[in-house]
Amino acid sequence: MTNQGETLIAYKAVRPDGTDFRTGRIRYDVGAVIIEPNAAPASAGQYAPGLHVVLSARAACRASRGIDGSEHRPWAFREIAVERADIIWQSDDPFAKLRVRRLRVLREVGHEEVFGADLAARAKALRDEAA
Repeated sequence: MTNQGETLIAYKAVRPDGTDFRTGRIRYDVGAVIIEPNAAPASAGQYAPGLHVVLSARAACRASRGIDGSEHRPWAFREIAVERADIIWQSDDPFAKLRVRRLRVLREVGHEEVFGADLAARAKALRDEAA
């Protein structure tokens, strides 16, 4: 996450259609300002109602796993702007989710930017090695 004054940059992993994994109803379209009117207070903890983002795109992969440990794939990624005043809950753990009441979707983040341009080559090498 980058601190740009009072605006923080965070990330969100979404379904290929741009919707959230939990409900499939929140659309993280580029340019959208998303507000959660029913966000719970900080005392409710990390996983309470609110909008959840993380500090890095790679951390978003970990954060988008289901409570039962299942993994959602394929992922799409969004870069998010959050005003400090909209952060409801934050941990010192760099992999933990931030819970916010309002955010702005800045852009789509490509897989190459998240995992590296050589991801396909690395994956093929692993498949060949496992064969």
